[in-house]
Amino acid sequence: MRRERGDLGAVVKQILLDEEARQPLADQAPEFGKIKEPLIRGIQMIRAFGIYEPNTHKPQWYDYVFNQSPLSSPSVFNFFSDSFTPAGELNEMGLVAPELEIINDTYMVRNSNHAAWWSMWTPSTQEIDAGHERAMTIDFTPFISMLQNDPAELLDYLDLVLLSGGMNDTMREAILDYDQVAKEWLSDVERVKEMTFMVTGSPQFAVQR
Repeated sequence: MRRERGDLGAVVKQILLDEEARQPLADQAPEFGKIKEPLIRGIQMIRAFGIYEPNTHKPQWYDYVFNQSPLSSPSVFNFFSDSFTPAGELNEMGLVAPELEIINDTYMVRNSNHAAWWSMWTPSTQEIDAGHERAMTIDFTPFISMLQNDPAELLDYLDLVLLSGGMNDTMREAILDYDQVAKEWLSDVERVKEMTFMVTGSPQFAVQR
């Protein structure tokens, strides 16, 4: 069948059925995937759980945390060069990692602190309702039932919404083993928060595959 120029259906089909994109992670080449932009990484976490805000409020300090801000790219080519490659193993393999051009030691720490803030340090919904200066939080209480039913069920959810189902067995076992110990001194909601940070603060979360 001869395809006509401008066949949008054929384009969509090619994208969705691409063999490389549909392969399980275990079958993909080690170099498959890319680093997520810091801002995208932060927004992904917030979207996975939803923001609790009784009053209209907007997140602030994008540049401080992510070294980038919406609609603030210095050029039409984004915040980084598409040919950037960091010194070291990626450079030696002839691979590029454009997103790493805006990541240095300082922003690695700030990215991690941002993940820790949204997962473990945000004020409670009661504090927000009482007028806490932050004005926004994540309400983790709806996820307690998953934890109480089976910690693995909560971890499956975190794997799905944060890692697209790519959590490996080593990471899964480490988080579940930690939770078994931590439940002796943490409340259920604190356990949910800790497990969330163990995912959002991980190198695996920083990579989109």
